[in-house]
Amino acid sequence: GDGLDSPSSRAAAAACAGATRAVLAGGVAPRGASGAREAAAGVSRLEFDFDNAFWLDGAPRSPAELHELCRAALAPAEAHVLRTPPSLLDEWESAEGRPSRTYRFSYSSSTLALSRQRALDMNRRVCEAVAAAGAGRPRTPSVESLAELAAAAALRESSASSSASSPARSETPHERS
Repeated sequence: GDGLDSPSSRAAAAACAGATRAVLAGGVAPRGASGAREAAAGVSRLEFDFDNAFWLDGAPRSPAELHELCRAALAPAEAHVLRTPPSLLDEWESAEGRPSRTYRFSYSSSTLALSRQRALDMNRRVCEAVAAAGAGRPRTPSVESLAELAAAAALRESSASSSASSPARSETPHERS
């Protein structure tokens, strides 16, 4: 049998690695045995869209300004994931006259392993950067904030039920008169 360290196995591994590099570098397929280009095997891009609502503090930023601000909040290897400026979905004003805008942020990459959790983390950092720059404060609570609120409510509920179910002072049979 042909071992893993045989010349033919090494050649096959090198061809596979070269084809992968070619596809990732620009979708150029390697030449097959006939010399013709074979169909490029594309890398499926994962995409995540998040709609973020902000209370505006002052004049709204242009889409290009907002895009640059958001990309700067990401690590250099991640900045390409936010390919396009956020798209404006809604403008709203509260009864008190407080302006709000909702934007859709689209995250996608064909070169970075992009899980839902990673996209959520990037979105959190983007929203924090928007708030820190004074471009708006998030109108909707983050997942972390919701989890903290739920934990606090559960703690209040458990302490209320435990104090209601246990008497303030426990009596022993010999203390009764």
